[in-house]
Amino acid sequence: MTGDSMATDRAELRRSLQEWDQEVGLELWRVLGSFDVPGASYAMNAWFQSRPAYGVSVPNLWKSCLVQGASGIPAYSDCRAAFALPYASDAPPSTRDAPLGSDPITPGLPRYAMDRHGGGINMLFMDWSVRKVGIKELWTLKWTKEFDRAGPWTKAGGVQPENWPQWMRRFRDY
Repeated sequence: MTGDSMATDRAELRRSLQEWDQEVGLELWRVLGSFDVPGASYAMNAWFQSRPAYGVSVPNLWKSCLVQGASGIPAYSDCRAAFALPYASDAPPSTRDAPLGSDPITPGLPRYAMDRHGGGINMLFMDWSVRKVGIKELWTLKWTKEFDRAGPWTKAGGVQPENWPQWMRRFRDY
């Protein structure tokens, strides 16, 4: 698969997720929380399913939980939407209570990045263990088979404390 076709697949899948959220997701998963706008409460990792979503061929899908390293692969967790498709390049949400659609790349990690449980969120992993995950730690988890765990929003990738939005700077770095 070429870089151009991967970018096209990524854009098409994100567009499908946004349409799903607008038409179905928010109605099914609506929960009033600490945010100014209603949203969801929990979401599955959209990369964890047995077949490509919305007709888009995606080579990074986890088709089973029977994989090596399952204890570090997110399956389900606290989230501001019912579905999310994380990429290592996803920038954090600009504000603490950023509503869905306020950031240009909301279908990914920004949907999980919230201070729901004292600096983190609760997460179910593919080995069926549950633990609290730090907000900035989200960028270091193995969301897909090829997820860059040393991506631009990690210490290993060179992010500096001042690169994070103001509301996230006080949280632990990873």
